[in-house]
Amino acid sequence: MRTTRAAFAVVVVLGNAATAMAQNNPEPTAFPGPVSSVKSPASAARVYYTDPGPDADGIHKYKLMFRDAKGHETLLDSFIRSVEIQWSPSGTQLFVNDYIGSNIADCLIVQATVEPLKPVSLQDLVVKSPGRPSAPETPDQSHYAALCKRWVTDTRLAGSVSGHVDGGRDAHAFDHPLVYDLGSDRVLWQQP
Repeated sequence: MRTTRAAFAVVVVLGNAATAMAQNNPEPTAFPGPVSSVKSPASAARVYYTDPGPDADGIHKYKLMFRDAKGHETLLDSFIRSVEIQWSPSGTQLFVNDYIGSNIADCLIVQATVEPLKPVSLQDLVVKSPGRPSAPETPDQSHYAALCKRWVTDTRLAGSVSGHVDGGRDAHAFDHPLVYDLGSDRVLWQQP
């Protein structure tokens, strides 16, 4: 009986910890979609998108906007396809996965407390980092996605560079897990 209660208590504690972690680090929010804005978990700051309607060619050029806690607005990005947003646990940083085209995607990392806002491209960080994937696993030679997956801590992001190389004997898929450390501004390559 005592062992059963102890086991039950461990399950409840672990279950509550898993629930708290999931609430603090929800899945990224996709735009466009049923939700049009995502509020910071720590302030009145928010990221939202607007749809000015189709242009002369019938293409929607969405605007991804940032509104700080004082109500000041800044254009973060323009996108045609879709983006995903996720705030860091403290609400001081966020990432934006921009699905730019059928063969390329990039993650923009934004420190929301620094003005002016200067989104940092994960793809740009990757191509300059030691240990990066080499040719033909590059943005200009393959289908290439440098994406953020989740916040590990408030200053560390888990992500990956993945995609595939078309044609010939070099055709293959690739997936290189990474962690980006905002404090040191370094990409740390992980073993799959």
